[in-house]
Amino acid sequence: MGAADGTVVKGLPASVEEVLGDPARLRAVGVALAQVGPLREQLDAVAERTAFALDAPVSLVTLVLDAAVMVVGTMGVDEDDEPVPAELAMCPWTVQEAGPYVVEDAAAHPVHGDNPLLHEIGLAAYAGVPLVFEGRVVGAHCVQHDEPHAYTPTELAVLERGAAEIAAILQAYAPV
Repeated sequence: MGAADGTVVKGLPASVEEVLGDPARLRAVGVALAQVGPLREQLDAVAERTAFALDAPVSLVTLVLDAAVMVVGTMGVDEDDEPVPAELAMCPWTVQEAGPYVVEDAAAHPVHGDNPLLHEIGLAAYAGVPLVFEGRVVGAHCVQHDEPHAYTPTELAVLERGAAEIAAILQAYAPV
């Protein structure tokens, strides 16, 4: 797939595509995605608290489909309901990892260094943790910095607390 400027972007590795395409995971993503509309303010509030706590200009709540990432909560970026192609986002790597995924210097990173979207939005560092719903990793709660950043275990714990809060919000509104 190409970027908006015509740059050719490498697809995701098979290991990531396999995790993203898991039918049970995609069902859980669908259930979560169906209920986020009325929860947007709560999800934005979690993103805002995380951004403030970590002095990050951007914090996101995402749901990761098999080929796209939906931003369902945000702080620091314009709200845009357009999905981001999975191969341009870092959150799919968090889903595949099923644990914290950290990129301290995106420009120097062997996987993400050539990503045109990261250059376009000025993303220099990323830390994301899995968002678990119905026993499946359905997305990520992440922060982004515009300068390289070495994330500490304390910062990752803040992200994990935010992800747990997001999961609780989703679960409280899940269909029975």
